[in-house]
Amino acid sequence: MAELALTQGYFEASPDAVVVTDGEGLIVLVNAQAEVLFGYPRAELTGRSVDMLVPGRFAGGHAKLRQGYVAKPRNRPMGTGQTLFARRKDGSEVPVDISLSPFTAAGRLLAICSLRDASSRMRAEAELRHALERSEIVAAELRTFVESAPDAVVVADRDGRIVRVNRQTEKLFGYRRDELTGQPVEMLIPQHLVPGHGEHLRGYFSAPRVRSMGNGRELLARRKDGSEFPADISLAPLETLGGMQAIATVRDATERRRAEQRVHEQLGRLGLLHQITRAIGERQDLKSVFRVTLGDIEKNLPLDFAVICTYDAIDYRLTVDTVSAGSQPVAEALGLTEGAALEIDSNGLSRAIRGELVHEPDTAAVGLPFSSRLAQAGLRTLAIAPLAVESKILGVLIACRREARSLSSVECEFLRQLSEHV
Repeated sequence: MAELALTQGYFEASPDAVVVTDGEGLIVLVNAQAEVLFGYPRAELTGRSVDMLVPGRFAGGHAKLRQGYVAKPRNRPMGTGQTLFARRKDGSEVPVDISLSPFTAAGRLLAICSLRDASSRMRAEAELRHALERSEIVAAELRTFVESAPDAVVVADRDGRIVRVNRQTEKLFGYRRDELTGQPVEMLIPQHLVPGHGEHLRGYFSAPRVRSMGNGRELLARRKDGSEFPADISLAPLETLGGMQAIATVRDATERRRAEQRVHEQLGRLGLLHQITRAIGERQDLKSVFRVTLGDIEKNLPLDFAVICTYDAIDYRLTVDTVSAGSQPVAEALGLTEGAALEIDSNGLSRAIRGELVHEPDTAAVGLPFSSRLAQAGLRTLAIAPLAVESKILGVLIACRREARSLSSVECEFLRQLSEHV
Protein backbone atom coordinates (compact mmCIF):
# COMPACT_ATOMS: atom_id res chain seq x y z
CA MET A 1 0.00 0.00 0.00
CA ALA A 2 2.98 2.32 0.45
CA GLU A 3 3.49 2.32 -3.31
CA LEU A 4 -0.15 3.35 -3.86
CA ALA A 5 0.48 6.51 -1.87
CA LEU A 6 3.15 7.57 -4.37
CA THR A 7 0.53 8.22 -7.07
CA GLN A 8 -1.84 10.35 -4.97
CA GLY A 9 -0.55 13.55 -6.56
CA TYR A 10 -1.23 12.31 -10.06
CA PHE A 11 -5.00 12.11 -9.52
CA GLU A 12 -5.44 15.63 -8.24
CA ALA A 13 -5.59 17.24 -11.70
CA SER A 14 -8.59 15.13 -12.78
CA PRO A 15 -11.71 17.29 -13.26
CA ASP A 16 -13.88 14.41 -12.00
CA ALA A 17 -13.98 12.51 -8.73
CA VAL A 18 -11.93 9.31 -9.08
CA VAL A 19 -12.44 6.32 -6.77
CA VAL A 20 -10.29 3.22 -7.27
CA THR A 21 -11.58 -0.02 -5.70
CA ASP A 22 -10.31 -3.59 -5.53
CA GLY A 23 -12.15 -6.80 -6.36
CA GLU A 24 -13.75 -6.89 -2.91
CA GLY A 25 -15.19 -3.43 -3.30
CA LEU A 26 -12.73 -1.82 -0.87
CA ILE A 27 -11.60 1.71 -1.69
CA VAL A 28 -7.89 1.79 -2.57
CA LEU A 29 -7.42 5.38 -3.71
CA VAL A 30 -9.41 8.61 -4.12
CA ASN A 31 -8.54 12.09 -5.37
CA ALA A 32 -9.31 15.59 -4.11
CA GLN A 33 -12.44 15.88 -6.24
CA ALA A 34 -13.82 12.78 -4.51
CA GLU A 35 -13.31 14.50 -1.17
CA VAL A 36 -15.17 17.56 -2.48
CA LEU A 37 -18.03 15.52 -3.98
CA PHE A 38 -18.62 13.23 -1.00
CA GLY A 39 -17.53 15.44 1.90
CA TYR A 40 -15.19 12.81 3.34
CA PRO A 41 -11.46 13.32 3.90
CA ARG A 42 -9.67 10.56 2.00
CA ALA A 43 -8.49 8.95 5.25
CA GLU A 44 -12.12 8.14 6.03
CA LEU A 45 -12.61 6.50 2.62
CA THR A 46 -9.45 4.47 2.04
CA GLY A 47 -9.88 0.85 3.09
CA ARG A 48 -13.65 1.17 3.49
CA SER A 49 -16.30 -0.49 1.35
CA VAL A 50 -17.46 1.52 -1.64
CA ASP A 51 -21.00 0.71 -0.47
CA MET A 52 -20.67 3.60 1.99
CA LEU A 53 -21.05 5.91 -1.02
CA VAL A 54 -24.23 4.16 -2.21
CA PRO A 55 -27.66 5.28 -0.91
CA GLY A 56 -29.13 2.78 1.53
CA ARG A 57 -32.06 1.86 -0.72
CA PHE A 58 -29.62 0.64 -3.38
CA ALA A 59 -27.04 -1.02 -1.10
CA GLY A 60 -28.65 -4.46 -1.27
CA GLY A 61 -28.44 -4.74 -5.03
CA HIS A 62 -25.10 -2.96 -5.41
CA ALA A 63 -23.03 -5.88 -4.14
CA LYS A 64 -24.51 -8.15 -6.81
CA LEU A 65 -23.87 -5.57 -9.53
CA ARG A 66 -20.30 -5.11 -8.30
CA GLN A 67 -19.68 -8.86 -8.37
CA GLY A 68 -21.06 -8.99 -11.91
CA TYR A 69 -18.60 -6.30 -12.99
CA VAL A 70 -15.66 -8.12 -11.38
CA ALA A 71 -16.70 -11.26 -13.25
CA LYS A 72 -16.81 -9.41 -16.60
CA PRO A 73 -14.76 -6.22 -16.28
CA ARG A 74 -14.77 -3.78 -19.21
CA ASN A 75 -14.80 -0.07 -19.99
CA ARG A 76 -18.41 1.13 -19.77
CA PRO A 77 -20.68 3.71 -18.24
CA MET A 78 -22.50 2.53 -15.13
CA GLY A 79 -26.27 2.30 -15.03
CA THR A 80 -26.97 2.92 -18.71
CA GLY A 81 -30.41 4.45 -19.07
CA GLN A 82 -30.82 4.95 -15.32
CA THR A 83 -30.40 7.92 -13.03
CA LEU A 84 -27.65 7.07 -10.54
CA PHE A 85 -27.25 8.56 -7.08
CA ALA A 86 -24.35 8.69 -4.64
CA ARG A 87 -24.46 9.37 -0.91
CA ARG A 88 -22.44 12.10 0.78
CA LYS A 89 -21.06 12.03 4.30
CA ASP A 90 -23.94 14.19 5.57
CA GLY A 91 -26.44 11.64 4.22
CA SER A 92 -27.60 13.78 1.31
CA GLU A 93 -27.74 12.26 -2.16
CA VAL A 94 -26.38 13.61 -5.43
CA PRO A 95 -27.12 12.41 -8.99
CA VAL A 96 -23.93 11.26 -10.71
CA ASP A 97 -22.61 10.11 -14.05
CA ILE A 98 -20.28 7.15 -13.49
CA SER A 99 -17.88 5.46 -15.90
CA LEU A 100 -16.07 2.23 -14.99
CA SER A 101 -12.71 1.04 -16.25
CA PRO A 102 -10.87 -2.14 -15.15
CA PHE A 103 -7.14 -2.19 -14.49
CA THR A 104 -4.72 -4.83 -13.24
CA ALA A 105 -1.78 -3.73 -11.06
CA ALA A 106 0.62 -6.17 -9.42
CA GLY A 107 -1.80 -9.02 -10.12
CA ARG A 108 -4.79 -7.26 -8.54
CA LEU A 109 -7.93 -6.34 -10.44
CA LEU A 110 -8.83 -2.72 -9.74
CA ALA A 111 -11.85 -0.73 -10.92
CA ILE A 112 -11.41 2.95 -11.76
CA CYS A 113 -14.68 4.79 -11.09
CA SER A 114 -14.89 8.31 -12.54
CA LEU A 115 -17.82 10.25 -11.07
CA ARG A 116 -19.24 13.60 -12.09
CA ASP A 117 -21.99 15.52 -10.32
CA ALA A 118 -24.86 15.26 -12.81
CA SER A 119 -27.11 17.80 -11.08
CA SER A 120 -26.41 20.65 -13.49
CA ARG A 121 -26.62 18.38 -16.55
CA MET A 122 -29.92 16.87 -15.42
CA ARG A 123 -31.36 20.29 -14.63
CA ALA A 124 -30.20 21.60 -18.00
CA GLU A 125 -31.63 18.59 -19.87
CA ALA A 126 -34.92 18.75 -17.97
CA GLU A 127 -35.22 22.46 -18.60
CA LEU A 128 -34.31 21.96 -22.25
CA ARG A 129 -36.93 19.23 -22.71
CA HIS A 130 -39.53 21.36 -21.01
CA ALA A 131 -38.67 24.36 -23.15
CA LEU A 132 -38.76 22.37 -26.40
CA GLU A 133 -42.18 20.92 -25.52
CA ARG A 134 -43.73 24.33 -25.26
CA SER A 135 -45.79 25.69 -28.09
CA GLU A 136 -44.63 27.84 -30.97
CA ILE A 137 -45.71 30.86 -28.94
CA VAL A 138 -42.47 30.56 -26.96
CA ALA A 139 -40.25 29.67 -29.95
CA ALA A 140 -38.13 32.78 -29.46
CA GLU A 141 -37.59 31.93 -25.79
CA LEU A 142 -36.69 28.38 -26.79
CA ARG A 143 -34.06 29.56 -29.24
CA THR A 144 -32.56 31.77 -26.53
CA PHE A 145 -32.40 28.84 -24.11
CA VAL A 146 -30.78 26.48 -26.60
CA GLU A 147 -28.25 29.17 -27.47
CA SER A 148 -27.29 29.53 -23.82
CA ALA A 149 -26.58 25.79 -23.35
CA PRO A 150 -22.91 25.19 -22.41
CA ASP A 151 -22.62 22.16 -24.72
CA ALA A 152 -23.36 21.65 -28.39
CA VAL A 153 -27.06 20.85 -28.90
CA VAL A 154 -28.29 19.10 -32.05
CA VAL A 155 -32.02 18.43 -32.47
CA ALA A 156 -32.94 15.86 -35.13
CA ASP A 157 -36.21 14.34 -36.33
CA ARG A 158 -36.94 10.63 -36.68
CA ASP A 159 -35.59 10.69 -40.25
CA GLY A 160 -32.24 11.85 -38.92
CA ARG A 161 -32.56 15.37 -40.36
CA ILE A 162 -31.12 18.19 -38.29
CA VAL A 163 -33.88 20.52 -37.08
CA ARG A 164 -31.97 22.92 -34.86
CA VAL A 165 -28.46 23.55 -33.54
CA ASN A 166 -26.95 26.14 -31.22
CA ARG A 167 -23.86 28.37 -31.28
CA GLN A 168 -21.77 25.80 -29.43
CA THR A 169 -22.50 23.32 -32.22
CA GLU A 170 -21.11 25.78 -34.78
CA LYS A 171 -17.97 26.23 -32.67
CA LEU A 172 -17.48 22.52 -32.01
CA PHE A 173 -18.06 21.25 -35.55
CA GLY A 174 -16.96 24.25 -37.64
CA TYR A 175 -20.21 24.51 -39.65
CA ARG A 176 -22.55 27.47 -39.87
CA ARG A 177 -26.02 26.53 -38.69
CA ASP A 178 -27.51 27.11 -42.12
CA GLU A 179 -25.10 24.45 -43.43
CA LEU A 180 -26.49 21.98 -40.87
CA THR A 181 -30.21 22.65 -40.70
CA GLY A 182 -32.13 20.19 -42.84
CA GLN A 183 -29.08 18.01 -43.47
CA PRO A 184 -28.69 14.38 -42.32
CA VAL A 185 -27.09 14.07 -38.91
CA GLU A 186 -24.61 11.59 -40.48
CA MET A 187 -22.59 14.58 -41.72
CA LEU A 188 -21.37 14.91 -38.12
CA ILE A 189 -20.32 11.24 -37.94
CA PRO A 190 -17.03 9.69 -39.20
CA GLN A 191 -17.50 8.06 -42.60
CA HIS A 192 -16.67 4.55 -41.39
CA LEU A 193 -19.51 4.74 -38.83
CA VAL A 194 -22.21 6.06 -41.19
CA PRO A 195 -23.40 2.66 -42.57
CA GLY A 196 -24.58 1.43 -39.17
CA HIS A 197 -25.99 4.71 -37.89
CA GLY A 198 -29.42 4.36 -39.51
CA GLU A 199 -30.11 1.21 -37.51
CA HIS A 200 -29.11 2.96 -34.27
CA LEU A 201 -31.36 5.91 -35.16
CA ARG A 202 -34.38 3.66 -35.79
CA GLY A 203 -33.67 1.77 -32.59
CA TYR A 204 -33.70 4.98 -30.55
CA PHE A 205 -36.99 6.25 -31.98
CA SER A 206 -38.61 2.85 -31.45
CA ALA A 207 -37.97 3.19 -27.69
CA PRO A 208 -37.06 6.84 -27.00
CA ARG A 209 -35.76 7.65 -23.54
CA VAL A 210 -33.14 9.72 -21.78
CA ARG A 211 -29.82 7.92 -21.99
CA SER A 212 -26.18 8.16 -22.92
CA MET A 213 -25.41 7.29 -26.50
CA GLY A 214 -23.06 4.46 -27.37
CA ASN A 215 -23.91 1.86 -24.69
CA GLY A 216 -20.34 1.71 -23.39
CA ARG A 217 -18.64 2.33 -26.74
CA GLU A 218 -16.20 5.17 -27.31
CA LEU A 219 -17.90 7.65 -29.64
CA LEU A 220 -16.36 9.83 -32.34
CA ALA A 221 -17.70 12.93 -34.08
CA ARG A 222 -16.53 14.60 -37.30
CA ARG A 223 -15.85 18.29 -37.89
CA LYS A 224 -16.32 20.16 -41.15
CA ASP A 225 -12.60 19.91 -41.92
CA GLY A 226 -12.82 16.11 -41.66
CA SER A 227 -10.98 15.85 -38.35
CA GLU A 228 -12.46 13.54 -35.73
CA PHE A 229 -12.71 13.94 -31.97
CA PRO A 230 -13.99 11.79 -29.08
CA ALA A 231 -17.42 12.85 -27.87
CA ASP A 232 -19.76 12.30 -24.94
CA ILE A 233 -23.34 12.35 -26.25
CA SER A 234 -26.57 12.34 -24.25
CA LEU A 235 -29.93 11.70 -25.91
CA ALA A 236 -33.37 12.84 -24.81
CA PRO A 237 -36.71 12.41 -26.61
CA LEU A 238 -38.91 15.39 -27.45
CA GLU A 239 -42.56 15.13 -28.46
CA THR A 240 -43.49 18.13 -30.62
CA LEU A 241 -46.46 19.13 -32.71
CA GLY A 242 -44.45 18.01 -35.72
CA GLY A 243 -43.67 14.59 -34.26
CA MET A 244 -41.00 12.92 -32.14
CA GLN A 245 -37.54 14.47 -32.18
CA ALA A 246 -34.27 13.66 -30.42
CA ILE A 247 -32.12 16.15 -28.54
CA ALA A 248 -28.42 15.27 -28.66
CA THR A 249 -26.15 17.09 -26.23
CA VAL A 250 -22.56 16.77 -27.46
CA ARG A 251 -19.41 17.45 -25.46
CA ASP A 252 -15.81 17.16 -26.65
CA ALA A 253 -14.43 14.28 -24.54
CA THR A 254 -10.79 14.80 -25.44
CA GLU A 255 -9.73 16.09 -22.03
CA ARG A 256 -11.78 13.49 -20.15
CA ARG A 257 -10.20 10.66 -22.12
CA ARG A 258 -6.75 12.14 -21.64
CA ALA A 259 -7.39 12.27 -17.89
CA GLU A 260 -8.54 8.63 -17.91
CA GLN A 261 -5.48 7.66 -19.95
CA ARG A 262 -3.24 9.42 -17.43
CA VAL A 263 -4.90 7.45 -14.64
CA HIS A 264 -4.28 4.19 -16.52
CA GLU A 265 -0.64 5.14 -17.19
CA GLN A 266 -0.09 6.19 -13.59
CA LEU A 267 -1.53 2.95 -12.24
CA GLY A 268 0.63 1.07 -14.75
CA ARG A 269 3.74 2.80 -13.42
CA LEU A 270 2.59 2.08 -9.89
CA GLY A 271 2.40 -1.61 -10.77
CA LEU A 272 5.83 -1.43 -12.41
CA LEU A 273 7.32 0.32 -9.38
CA HIS A 274 5.86 -2.34 -7.10
CA GLN A 275 7.19 -5.10 -9.40
CA ILE A 276 10.70 -3.63 -9.49
CA THR A 277 10.74 -2.99 -5.74
CA ARG A 278 9.75 -6.59 -5.08
CA ALA A 279 12.39 -7.90 -7.52
CA ILE A 280 15.05 -5.70 -5.92
CA GLY A 281 14.19 -7.11 -2.51
CA GLU A 282 14.87 -10.62 -3.79
CA ARG A 283 18.43 -9.77 -4.87
CA GLN A 284 21.51 -9.20 -2.76
CA ASP A 285 24.29 -7.87 -5.03
CA LEU A 286 24.14 -4.40 -6.57
CA LYS A 287 24.84 -5.65 -10.10
CA SER A 288 21.73 -7.84 -10.04
CA VAL A 289 19.67 -4.96 -8.70
CA PHE A 290 20.87 -2.73 -11.55
CA ARG A 291 20.15 -5.37 -14.18
CA VAL A 292 16.58 -6.09 -13.06
CA THR A 293 15.87 -2.37 -12.77
CA LEU A 294 17.11 -1.59 -16.28
CA GLY A 295 15.42 -4.64 -17.77
CA ASP A 296 12.02 -3.73 -16.36
CA ILE A 297 12.03 -0.03 -17.27
CA GLU A 298 13.46 -0.69 -20.75
CA LYS A 299 10.57 -3.04 -21.47
CA ASN A 300 7.69 -1.36 -19.68
CA LEU A 301 8.32 2.41 -19.72
CA PRO A 302 9.66 1.90 -22.49
CA LEU A 303 13.13 3.32 -23.26
CA ASP A 304 15.47 3.23 -26.27
CA PHE A 305 18.64 3.48 -24.18
CA ALA A 306 19.25 2.94 -20.46
CA VAL A 307 22.44 2.61 -18.41
CA ILE A 308 23.44 2.95 -14.77
CA CYS A 309 26.72 4.63 -13.89
CA THR A 310 28.45 4.53 -10.51
CA TYR A 311 29.98 7.68 -9.02
CA ASP A 312 33.59 7.95 -7.80
CA ALA A 313 33.75 10.96 -5.49
CA ILE A 314 37.54 10.82 -5.24
CA ASP A 315 38.24 10.88 -8.99
CA TYR A 316 35.04 12.89 -9.55
CA ARG A 317 33.78 10.89 -12.47
CA LEU A 318 31.07 8.46 -13.51
CA THR A 319 31.75 4.93 -14.74
CA VAL A 320 29.27 2.88 -16.75
CA ASP A 321 28.40 -0.08 -14.53
CA THR A 322 25.41 -1.74 -16.22
CA VAL A 323 23.90 -1.44 -19.70
CA SER A 324 20.37 -2.70 -20.40
CA ALA A 325 20.15 -5.67 -22.77
CA GLY A 326 18.46 -3.75 -25.55
CA SER A 327 20.91 -0.84 -25.28
CA GLN A 328 24.08 -2.82 -26.02
CA PRO A 329 24.41 -1.86 -29.74
CA VAL A 330 23.82 1.82 -29.01
CA ALA A 331 26.21 1.71 -26.04
CA GLU A 332 28.95 0.33 -28.29
CA ALA A 333 28.35 3.03 -30.88
CA LEU A 334 28.51 5.70 -28.17
CA GLY A 335 31.52 4.22 -26.43
CA LEU A 336 29.46 3.76 -23.28
CA THR A 337 30.01 0.07 -22.69
CA GLU A 338 30.54 -1.20 -19.16
CA GLY A 339 33.68 0.28 -17.65
CA ALA A 340 33.64 3.43 -19.81
CA ALA A 341 34.27 6.68 -17.93
CA LEU A 342 32.21 9.86 -18.18
CA GLU A 343 33.66 13.21 -17.20
CA ILE A 344 31.18 15.15 -15.11
CA ASP A 345 31.72 18.89 -15.50
CA SER A 346 32.62 18.92 -19.19
CA ASN A 347 29.49 16.92 -19.99
CA GLY A 348 27.16 19.02 -17.85
CA LEU A 349 26.40 16.19 -15.42
CA SER A 350 27.14 18.01 -12.20
CA ARG A 351 23.48 18.71 -11.47
CA ALA A 352 22.78 14.99 -11.26
CA ILE A 353 25.73 14.55 -8.88
CA ARG A 354 24.20 17.26 -6.70
CA GLY A 355 21.05 15.17 -6.47
CA GLU A 356 18.91 16.91 -9.11
CA LEU A 357 16.81 15.16 -11.74
CA VAL A 358 18.10 16.27 -15.15
CA HIS A 359 15.66 16.39 -18.08
CA GLU A 360 16.79 17.48 -21.56
CA PRO A 361 13.75 17.47 -23.92
CA ASP A 362 16.01 17.82 -26.99
CA THR A 363 19.64 16.78 -26.73
CA ALA A 364 20.39 18.41 -30.08
CA ALA A 365 19.65 21.83 -28.57
CA VAL A 366 21.87 21.52 -25.47
CA GLY A 367 25.34 21.97 -26.98
CA LEU A 368 27.27 19.93 -24.37
CA PRO A 369 29.53 17.03 -25.42
CA PHE A 370 27.51 14.23 -23.84
CA SER A 371 24.16 15.53 -25.10
CA SER A 372 25.63 16.03 -28.57
CA ARG A 373 26.92 12.42 -28.62
CA LEU A 374 23.43 11.21 -27.77
CA ALA A 375 21.84 13.42 -30.44
CA GLN A 376 24.26 12.17 -33.11
CA ALA A 377 23.29 8.59 -32.18
CA GLY A 378 19.63 9.48 -32.67
CA LEU A 379 18.75 9.76 -28.96
CA ARG A 380 16.93 13.08 -28.69
CA THR A 381 15.37 12.99 -25.21
CA LEU A 382 17.46 12.53 -22.05
CA ALA A 383 16.66 12.09 -18.35
CA ILE A 384 19.25 11.50 -15.63
CA ALA A 385 18.07 10.41 -12.19
CA PRO A 386 20.54 10.44 -9.28
CA LEU A 387 20.87 7.25 -7.22
CA ALA A 388 21.30 8.19 -3.58
CA VAL A 389 21.31 6.53 -0.18
CA GLU A 390 20.90 8.81 2.85
CA SER A 391 21.81 11.86 0.73
CA LYS A 392 24.98 10.20 -0.58
CA ILE A 393 25.15 9.93 -4.38
CA LEU A 394 26.08 6.41 -5.50
CA GLY A 395 25.54 6.91 -9.20
CA VAL A 396 23.02 7.91 -11.86
CA LEU A 397 20.39 6.28 -14.06
CA ILE A 398 20.58 7.55 -17.65
CA ALA A 399 17.41 7.08 -19.73
CA CYS A 400 16.87 8.11 -23.38
CA ARG A 401 14.30 7.97 -26.14
CA ARG A 402 14.86 8.56 -29.83
CA GLU A 403 12.04 11.06 -30.32
CA ALA A 404 12.61 14.58 -29.02
CA ARG A 405 10.39 15.76 -26.15
CA SER A 406 9.02 12.26 -25.64
CA LEU A 407 9.57 11.87 -21.88
CA SER A 408 6.73 13.51 -19.98
CA SER A 409 7.09 15.19 -16.60
CA VAL A 410 5.13 12.28 -15.08
CA GLU A 411 7.58 9.75 -16.56
CA CYS A 412 10.53 11.77 -15.25
CA GLU A 413 8.92 11.83 -11.81
CA PHE A 414 8.54 8.05 -12.04
CA LEU A 415 12.28 7.71 -12.78
CA ARG A 416 13.02 9.90 -9.77
CA GLN A 417 10.84 7.71 -7.52
CA LEU A 418 12.42 4.58 -8.98
CA SER A 419 15.94 5.87 -8.31
CA GLU A 420 15.01 6.30 -4.64
CA HIS A 421 13.95 2.65 -4.46
CA VAL A 422 17.09 1.36 -6.19
